[in-house]
Amino acid sequence: NVTVPTGTTLSPATNGVVGTLTLNNDLTVNGGTLAFDVTSTSSHDLLNVLGNLTINSGSVLVITNTTPLANGTYKLIQYSGGLLNGPGSSGNLIVQGFNQPGKIAALSDATPNEIDLVVSTLGGANTTWTGNDPSQPGLWDVETTKNFANSAHTPVTFVNGDKPTFDDSSTV
Repeated sequence: NVTVPTGTTLSPATNGVVGTLTLNNDLTVNGGTLAFDVTSTSSHDLLNVLGNLTINSGSVLVITNTTPLANGTYKLIQYSGGLLNGPGSSGNLIVQGFNQPGKIAALSDATPNEIDLVVSTLGGANTTWTGNDPSQPGLWDVETTKNFANSAHTPVTFVNGDKPTFDDSSTV
């Protein structure tokens, strides 16, 4: 069994190199840091635990080497046993090292036997519905069609978390 206590770091490979580390038994994260190189959804470190996973506290250090990460799900930990703290225990880990303007990173254990890094667009902008996209006027979707305008009146897509205003300015 492997325990990652406060003041220690476990990484599947050398920093700057993508790799997989397989542990033949249980892993307990108890205040330590798990460091992962992440460059794309298909190229990132993986920690493969062939036993149970216990997440009491700690952090996940995301190393991107200046490559911006696209929105998506990045599997960081795969385990074949149980998640002993139960559903939602990935929230016991703090994401560190991720700093991309307009993006947010969170950990998820929603997929059975995985801990995933989920990168998404940070919402919360004040927008106004215009419905003026030339190819899809009137269509409201997420991060695809520019049927909203920002405060500078520039066409933008809707992002989950945005605060849209619907007024009489739309021509649709």
